[in-house]
Amino acid sequence: MEWLFCHRWLIEMIANIAVALGFIIASIVILINIRSLKLQRSSFQADLFHKISTEINKIVKEQKGVEEQGAEYIENWYERLIDAFEYFAFFANRKLLSKDMTKYYKEALILYCDKAAAHSKGLKSKLKAREENQLREIKEYYEKHRKGKAFPF
Repeated sequence: MEWLFCHRWLIEMIANIAVALGFIIASIVILINIRSLKLQRSSFQADLFHKISTEINKIVKEQKGVEEQGAEYIENWYERLIDAFEYFAFFANRKLLSKDMTKYYKEALILYCDKAAAHSKGLKSKLKAREENQLREIKEYYEKHRKGKAFPF
């Protein structure tokens, strides 16, 4: 017991080192956890983007076959494509996709919306007849990236 009183400074130093090591280990664990959360978010974004891209690419691949079947089929094709872009725009507007992913379909979305509007009056009236909030996301995305031009539907 006398030794403890005589070497009190040594015991305090060891305790301080133990506290410092505990703090360092806790900091490392927090940093690893933050990195893990960032990787998990990136993985979620990549998976979501892959699912959206798969659907859009599937619809785009059908274009040649649909063009041969006539105007009504083309209208339906454009409508399906715009619905797929609406799904994409929902996530892009909420910043659930990275900036690169958000920009990836920007030109295609604008191009196909403009083509669809120019293609058919029937499609235009069909899409305008929908409830206002059904195409809200694609409208917001379109007008944000196509500055100065109103959404055609």
